[in-house]
Amino acid sequence: MTKTKPPSRIEAILQHFQSDWNQFKDAYECEQEIPGQLLEQLCEGHFKNNPITPGAYLVALSVKLARGLGWFATSSSFIVNKAIFRSALLPHHHNIMRATRRPESNRIRVEFLTTHDHGHIARIELEPSDHRPLALLPEAIEDRGACINASQARACLAHEPPALLIADQRAAWSQGAEFATVEGRGWHWSEALDAAAQAAGLWAHQRGGTAGQPVYVAAFERLGVAAVPPVTRPLVRLRFLRTVMQLRQFEFTVLQAAAGGPWLGGRLALAAHLRQR
Repeated sequence: MTKTKPPSRIEAILQHFQSDWNQFKDAYECEQEIPGQLLEQLCEGHFKNNPITPGAYLVALSVKLARGLGWFATSSSFIVNKAIFRSALLPHHHNIMRATRRPESNRIRVEFLTTHDHGHIARIELEPSDHRPLALLPEAIEDRGACINASQARACLAHEPPALLIADQRAAWSQGAEFATVEGRGWHWSEALDAAAQAAGLWAHQRGGTAGQPVYVAAFERLGVAAVPPVTRPLVRLRFLRTVMQLRQFEFTVLQAAAGGPWLGGRLALAAHLRQR
């Protein structure tokens, strides 16, 4: 008898994000309140004494809502064309999601807003990709710097629990690096996306002159996520691209395993500051 693997922490939290979405399946707009307790769980460990919902999990909430509405299939691969984070989403505020779609398009826009000061938090644009290949998913990034040894210490980040395993060769990093991940659980794709953000944060701390300073995800772009069976040990590959207007831009690929195929990939941008309302 095959045992069913328990859901990851994030997957278990997202299972409680439910509503009577059937009434919106034929609609083109939906507004949904985000329970504060759910956000507190998503913020756990990010960051200590300064809870901020990770951008990767805002993308996960957007996908969960779009699938709950029946706007695209539960098992489908998808593409996030752009996710822009203008300010931090704080769990103690009253926060809402507003999803819209166009009749002639599969594209869905999800906006995160707070009624605290009628502020706009984030905008995420996504679409299912079953009708076309994941052309935006990059090929495996070639190593351009020291390869990270998975048998060494965990990541030295403010984010807990850390998703990455790293070695002591961080000072030798040049344009990019490879990161092994913590083993022992089934991964949700948004956790792998957050692991890529952690990898970029590590690079910024070690090579970008931001030691001791927080960095935040300002955007994801051209993100492709393939529908694959549960992954237990993904591998993150990261490459620094450029600095534009105080934003550090990276390209990343997350493989299903060291010798596995691509799971998700795209670009992300880090900022030294994120407005907190």
